Amino acid sequence: MFVWRLFYDVVPVDSVLIKCRIPLASKCLCCTNASQESAMHLFLKGTLATYVWSHFNLMFDICPGGNISQTLELWFQRGKKGSMEHLICTLTPLMILWEVWRERCSRKYEEKYQWQTCSIIYKIRFWIIRICDRFTPTRRSSEGFLKNIGSMGIKSKDPPIQSPKIVYWQSPTGSFVALNVDGASQNGVAAGGGVIRNSHGVHIANFFSYYEEGTNNLAETRALLDGLVLCEELGIDLVLIQTDSMLVVKWFLKLTEIPWHLRLWWRKIRDLTGSMNVQIIHIYREGNYAADYLSKKGINLASNGAVNHNRDKIFKQLLVADEHKIPYLRQSKR
Repeated sequence: MFVWRLFYDVVPVDSVLIKCRIPLASKCLCCTNASQESAMHLFLKGTLATYVWSHFNLMFDICPGGNISQTLELWFQRGKKGSMEHLICTLTPLMILWEVWRERCSRKYEEKYQWQTCSIIYKIRFWIIRICDRFTPTRRSSEGFLKNIGSMGIKSKDPPIQSPKIVYWQSPTGSFVALNVDGASQNGVAAGGGVIRNSHGVHIANFFSYYEEGTNNLAETRALLDGLVLCEELGIDLVLIQTDSMLVVKWFLKLTEIPWHLRLWWRKIRDLTGSMNVQIIHIYREGNYAADYLSKKGINLASNGAVNHNRDKIFKQLLVADEHKIPYLRQSKR
């Protein structure tokens, strides 16, 4: 709430009160010079603020910003969400702003208050240590950051390094065919693609479609519909759908509500699958490279069509790799 007020220029520093036509002689109490108190001066440019920001900027190797908004942005973009680095670099600038404000109010309104500039740094470091003791990260921090926090007496925490997973294309069983579909969206333009193969990985058919404007969810949905339409045209009614979109799987299994703007397409999908024996599974993206290649083909060509699986070298390589169960390595995002 305090930072929100600061952004909307309603924190009652002297410059704000003067704008409200309240006559007063303004002097920043957190500055060695007789400067007028404004939000920019008090929280960023004044003697106290400069001292505190310089300490933590140097500690975490962050360049000073030109204004409060830019300063927060430089801090907030550090580290992966869920990491100790992201936590500390999000909370530290907020604590600096709050402690500077508390110090200013204490100097202004407490008669016997003793000014202690260093105490702000000690308070912030204390709270960082306390919070980190109770925090369990889900993502890893950078090596440089882990070295820096060691000087603060903070024990570094990182989730264990996960071994890469081996991913194969999953072939269907029995008389089922595999329908791999994928959607793509780039700069507001959507497209989809898919490939149909038998249980031995032999190519049956493929397609790519251009949907013009649309989101990634629209592309995933329409690619599934186009793939099912192609199966119906080929007389195929035993279909194993493979998609790397967990949302599509949940929508298909009615585990979560479908957004209203996609319901028309999903009614068509339900109508098609009513007369077919259809199963669906979620696969990793690495096991869906062939469909991913086709969806990007739709965006690049901005048209509908199919790929000659004997002439297109990249597509042929992907098909052969899947057919012979050549694995892909899926690296952990941590």
